[in-house]
Amino acid sequence: MPIKKIKNRKVKHKQPAEKPLTLSSLVRYNNKVFLPAIELRFATKTDLNELKIDLGEFKEEVNSRFDDTANTLDHILHNTESINQEHTIQINTNQRADKKIENHEKRINKLEVAVK
Repeated sequence: MPIKKIKNRKVKHKQPAEKPLTLSSLVRYNNKVFLPAIELRFATKTDLNELKIDLGEFKEEVNSRFDDTANTLDHILHNTESINQEHTIQINTNQRADKKIENHEKRINKLEVAVK
């Protein structure tokens, strides 16, 4: 079967007559194409307001947790201070007892020397 050669034919498309750009056609274009594309890529006022609300809620939650943590640390610090005070009192009591014991030892030694 022989191969037929096809001639290159140029197809001419009919192009509509160009109309001048009018304000109404520009508005239609903006409403159909431009504004939806912008809304998909950029945050709107509504989006920013929702973000502001979400950030406010997040801030409240963080502050609440910080308050809980600070209260817990205050409790721990108070307990630690109480323990330190008790420890200081115990040290002073022991020092007084040590002085009394030393005083008794001196007396006992004097009595032992006097008895001999």
